[in-house]
Amino acid sequence: MRVFKKLLNWISLLLVLGGVMLMVVTYFTNKSFITYLSNQLNSAQFGIPMKRMLIGVGLVLLGLIFFAISLKVGGRIKRQDKERRAEEKERRKEQEAYNKQIQQEAEEAKAENERLKQEAEEAQAQLRALNQNPVEEVEAEVVENSEE
Repeated sequence: MRVFKKLLNWISLLLVLGGVMLMVVTYFTNKSFITYLSNQLNSAQFGIPMKRMLIGVGLVLLGLIFFAISLKVGGRIKRQDKERRAEEKERRKEQEAYNKQIQQEAEEAKAENERLKQEAEEAQAQLRALNQNPVEEVEAEVVENSEE
């Protein structure tokens, strides 16, 4: 679309400049152009200068039409770019929110893992303590039971 817009801009510029140059050249090559033009209009005959002037006016109008079209295309391009940027921004926000959620879940899982690891170590320490003391406790219980 951008290439098409550039092409339309250049075509419209060339057409406008070509039409203006044709009218200027025609005017300066005929010093009595105004008189001749009025005579041609009075006699209703179109001579070569009149045809050139009409062609020049046509080229200018055609150039202006192409320029207007290129402005419309440029506006459409800008609108599409704006919409695309808005969509990309929205996707980035969604991706960032998703990444934050994943990161938060990972941190929660890490904290849960640490808590479970600590509980496992405590349970293991208690088991070791029970494994070392059962003989002494059993002997103490036996001694206490026998004394009674």
